[in-house]
Amino acid sequence: MTFTIVFLIAFVASFGLRHWLSQRQIRHVANHRDSVPAEFASQITLAEHQKAADYTIAKLRLGILENGVSAIILISFTLLGGLQLLNSALLGLLGEGIAQQIALLVSIVLISGIIDIPFSWYKQFH
Repeated sequence: MTFTIVFLIAFVASFGLRHWLSQRQIRHVANHRDSVPAEFASQITLAEHQKAADYTIAKLRLGILENGVSAIILISFTLLGGLQLLNSALLGLLGEGIAQQIALLVSIVLISGIIDIPFSWYKQFH
C-alpha cells in the first residue's frame, strides 16, 4: 500500500468521523430542543433552552462547513500539487536556501489564514 492510499484512508476516516459526530450531535440537540432537562427546569426557561439549542446547532453546522473547507485545502496542498506549485514558484523567485524554505512555510500559513478569515469573522460577529 502506498503512502498516498494510507493518507487517503486516514483522511477519509478522520473527516468522516468528525462529520458523523457533528451530525449526531445536531440530531440529539434538535430532538431535545422542546423540553428543558429536569435538572435545569427551575433555572432556565424553555425560550432560553431553545435559544441555546439553536446556537449549538448553528455552531455545529458552521463547524461542518469549516471542516469541509479545511479538507479541500489539505487535499489541494497535498494530493493536487499545491505545495509543489508553491515550492516551485518560490524556488524560481528566491533560489534554494533557508529564505525559500521560510517563505514556503510563511506562504502556507498566510494562505490558510486568509481562507480562515471569513469563518473567524462570522464566528465573532454573527
